[in-house]
Amino acid sequence: MNISRYHDKERKKRDYTIGELARLYHIGTDSIRYYERKGVLEPVRGENSYRYYSSQSIWRMNVIMNLRSLNFPVNQIRDYYQNRTAATTEALLHDELSLIDAKVNELTRLKKSVLQQLSTLEHTKSIQFDRVIQQDLPDRNAFMIQERYSRDEDMDLLMKRLVEQSNGQIEMIGNNRMAAIISPQGGEDQFDGALIFDQRGETLIPGGTYLSIFYHGPTASRSHLKIVQQYAQLHSLTLHPPFLDIVWLDIHTATDPSEFVSEVQVRAT
Repeated sequence: MNISRYHDKERKKRDYTIGELARLYHIGTDSIRYYERKGVLEPVRGENSYRYYSSQSIWRMNVIMNLRSLNFPVNQIRDYYQNRTAATTEALLHDELSLIDAKVNELTRLKKSVLQQLSTLEHTKSIQFDRVIQQDLPDRNAFMIQERYSRDEDMDLLMKRLVEQSNGQIEMIGNNRMAAIISPQGGEDQFDGALIFDQRGETLIPGGTYLSIFYHGPTASRSHLKIVQQYAQLHSLTLHPPFLDIVWLDIHTATDPSEFVSEVQVRAT
C-alpha cells in the first residue's frame, strides 16, 4: 500500500485546499494568501506540496470574516491570535460591540434619509401648482454659501461644497432641503447663493408666515417670485429675504424636466 497516498487521501477528508477555502467564503485565493502573509492563517503542506487548511483555519476564517466586515485592521486580528487570552478576548469583544453600535447608527441614519426621500416623492403627488399659498413654518437652521451665480451647473458646485460642510451626511437624491437664494435685484446673476436646511447648520432662517408657490419644469425662479410679490402687494404684506427657490425634484431624481418640482418661498409679515 502507498502510505503517502493514503495520508493525502485522509487529509482531503479533514482539510481544505486553498481553492475550496476561497469558495467556501466567496473570496479570491489572493485574499487567502494575503491573510497567510499577515500571519492570521497558517496552512500546512501536504506531501504533494499543496496548501491544506484544517478545522482550525475554518475557525480563524470565521473570526476574520466577521471582524473584517467591521473594518478591523488585519494587524489587530493577528495580534489577537498571537496573544489570545480571556482578557484579550473580552477586550476584542468590547471593540467589536463599539463598531457594531457605530454601524447600527449609520444604518439608522441612512434609513431615516431614505424614508425622508420617499416622503418627499409622495408629497409632490398632492401639490397644488402655480398658486400662492400661506404656511406657518418654524425656525430652521441651514448650511449656507453666499455667492452670486446664474446657472444650474453653478448651483451643483455650491451644493457639493455644502455637502462637504455637513461632513457628507446629506443625501442629494430626493432631498427637498436644498434651495437657491433668488437675487431680488435682478440682473445677469439670478441667485445670491445656496443653502441646505440642516439642524447642524450655523445660519438661522427665521420661522413665521411664508408665502410659497410650487411650479413644474426647469428653473423659473424670477417669474414665480413676481407672482408671490404681486400676491403680497395685493394683501398688504411685506416680504423678507432670503427669497428661496427650494428644489423638490430635479435632475438628481428624473431626467425629464417636466417632472421637476420647485417651490419659491418667502417670509411675509
